[in-house]
Amino acid sequence: MLEEFFHYLLLALALGSIVLTSGVVWRVEKRLDVAAKLLLAANVAFTIGIGLDLLNYYGVVPGWDWGKLVKVLFLMFFTLGMYELRSLVIDLERSDRERR
Repeated sequence: MLEEFFHYLLLALALGSIVLTSGVVWRVEKRLDVAAKLLLAANVAFTIGIGLDLLNYYGVVPGWDWGKLVKVLFLMFFTLGMYELRSLVIDLERSDRERR
């Protein structure tokens, strides 16, 4: 019962995260857009993993270790998104120093 509650709680939080990240993707441009899309892909991968865990809990899908695949996808997209954000911040700092 408690495990089921946490599955649904995680799913609700993950879906909320997708909604928030989607709002950012619609409002930004260029390199920030790429970073936001990569972070959105990480959120989607994470949410799919939660959904698969929930379906496995109910016996709809066979038990398979979805966690490892989802973790790889999540970390790959998250790392690429953060790398793009880091590059953007470094470029902004560099251009700010050049203006001074």
